Amino acid sequence: MLFLILLIISFFWGVSNDRDTVYAHPLNNGYSYLNVGLNAVDYELFVPEQSLLGFDVDGNGRVLGNDLNERREQLTSYLREHVRLIQQAEPMRMTLKEMEPAEKDAVSGVTFRMRFETDAPVSGFTIEYGLLFDDVDPLHLNFALIEQGDDLDQAVLDREHRTYAYAALHPAGWGTVLWTYFKLVSCTYGPGTTICCFCSPCCLPYGAGRTRHG
Repeated sequence: MLFLILLIISFFWGVSNDRDTVYAHPLNNGYSYLNVGLNAVDYELFVPEQSLLGFDVDGNGRVLGNDLNERREQLTSYLREHVRLIQQAEPMRMTLKEMEPAEKDAVSGVTFRMRFETDAPVSGFTIEYGLLFDDVDPLHLNFALIEQGDDLDQAVLDREHRTYAYAALHPAGWGTVLWTYFKLVSCTYGPGTTICCFCSPCCLPYGAGRTRHG
């Protein structure tokens, strides 16, 4: 299901996504999937390989299993510093569970699987996402999908929109959300600047969006 949603996003994004008069290539795009549980959030993050070449150990222009194993400590620190979930002004505890080479939309990259834990039940949190913007790729975009039971939310994070506050609202089924993605439209923000955003039935502010029915 997640793969289908990401496929739909990437298709529409590839049709028209000029940002600040600069064409944003899919190589700039990352994807986040957050599954919210009672006391923890499982966070799956895909980052394009070209954005992680600083962790290429043997200098072959690839980030593969041996690079990930050798640089695990540095990668864990990098993620812990730049990807945070904050609940009630306190950061959740992050553990890097797995990481592996992966491919999305014919783009090579790395998938990181993290778990964020808290002592109190998860009632809502703020994503603080500062990965890559300042040191590697200022054009980096991250499409985030958040699932909590039947509740779904989405956000787009970039260098100007690095935080997103999530709180569970009324539930929406998978069918509703998939139909929303099929109805993606192109929204214009100023002369010469066109982006694809999540909309239903009209354009939402860039950086965040949510669909609710009922």
